[in-house]
Amino acid sequence: MTVVQNMETDRVVYTTCMCNCGSNHECVLKAHVREGRVVAVEPDDRYNTGIGREDEVLSERELIQTKLQRRPCTKGMVFHKYLYHPDRLLYPLRRAPNSSRGEGRFVRISWDEALNTIASKLTEAREKYGPCSVITPYMPNASLERLFSFWGAGVDSWGWCSWDATRLMVHMVAGTEGWACAQHASGSPSDMLAHSKLIVIWGFDPAMGSSGPGYQFAWFLKLARERGKKVIIFDPRYTVGAEVLADQWIPIRPGTDHAMFLAMAYVLFTEELWDKAFVDRYVEPNGFEVWKNYVLGIEDGVAKTPEWAERECAVPARTIHELARLVATERPAWLNCHWGVSRKSHGEETVRAFAGLQAILGYWGTPGAPARPSL
Repeated sequence: MTVVQNMETDRVVYTTCMCNCGSNHECVLKAHVREGRVVAVEPDDRYNTGIGREDEVLSERELIQTKLQRRPCTKGMVFHKYLYHPDRLLYPLRRAPNSSRGEGRFVRISWDEALNTIASKLTEAREKYGPCSVITPYMPNASLERLFSFWGAGVDSWGWCSWDATRLMVHMVAGTEGWACAQHASGSPSDMLAHSKLIVIWGFDPAMGSSGPGYQFAWFLKLARERGKKVIIFDPRYTVGAEVLADQWIPIRPGTDHAMFLAMAYVLFTEELWDKAFVDRYVEPNGFEVWKNYVLGIEDGVAKTPEWAERECAVPARTIHELARLVATERPAWLNCHWGVSRKSHGEETVRAFAGLQAILGYWGTPGAPARPSL
C-alpha cells in the first residue's frame, strides 16, 4: 500500500471490475493512471476510509443499505494486467495460409476484411444449409437476434453455462420467462443480516466465491454469527468457509441434493409444519397436489422419507429430520441452493424440488429468505 501511495501518477480513476463472475460489475476499483496506463490498483475507499471494521462506525440503517467499500476479490485486483498482456488479441486475425486448425498460426487482417469475411460466410451458410443453420452462441443476445430478424435467418441457442437449471425451473414453476429468473433474486446479504434467523447453504464456499463484491457475503456471514444467527453449510468438501464461517458443516454425496430436499418436504408435510396459508394463496393447487402425493409416496409407492434420502445422499436421517424442523421454526431461514448443486444431469429437477420446498415454507418473496430458490 505504501508503494501505491508514493507512486507518481497522473490521476486516480474509480472504475469497476470486468470479470464475468456474476456480480454485474458491483466491485469498485481505485485505479492509478500514469501516461494513460493503469500502473496500480487499490480497493474502493470512498466509504469509511481507513476504517478496519466498517460495521463499528455505521448505523444499522447504513449497514442494511450496504454503504460499504465495494472491494473486489483477487481476480479483480489483477484484472488490469490483461490490458497489457502480450498475448491479448488487439486486431482481427486469420489462420495463416497452408496451416491447420490448432497450429496457432495466424496473420493480421484489416477490420474491413474481417467483417466482409464474416458476412460472406453467414450468407454462404444460409444459402447452402437454410435460414436455421446460423445459431446465436452461448446465450440470448438481443442485438444479434434483432440483426438476424432483419436478415431473415438465425436461431437462438439453448442453455446457459451458469444457472440454466434455474432458468428452466423458473419457467416451469414460477410461470415467467426463463431468462427473467434474475427478477426473482434477492440474495442480498444485508437482507439476510437484517431479517434472517438461520442461514443454510448448499454447494457454495462463501470464503472463496467471488460473486461480488469480493468476499462481502462472507463478511456478512461473520456479522450474522456475531449476532447469534446459526450458519450451516452442506458441501462434499471441508472448505475454508465450512471451517471459519459455519457453526455446522454437513458433508453430502455430490449430486444427491434433490433427495434431501424431497425428504425435508416429507417432514414438513407429515409433521404439519408447512405454510398452508401461503400455499393456498400463491401456489397452483393441482400441481401442488401432484407434487405432494409424489413426496408422500402416494403416486409411486415410495415415500421420500429422511431414511430413504439417507441411502441416497449419505446425510443421516436424523439430521434431515432436525433440519426440516429447524428451517420451519427458526423463521425466516435464509436457504441458499447455489449453482453448483444443479450443474448435473436433470439439474432442473433439483432446483425444482428446492423451489417447492421454499414454497411450502412460505419463503418466496419473504424478507430474510432469498426471493428466488437458487442464488
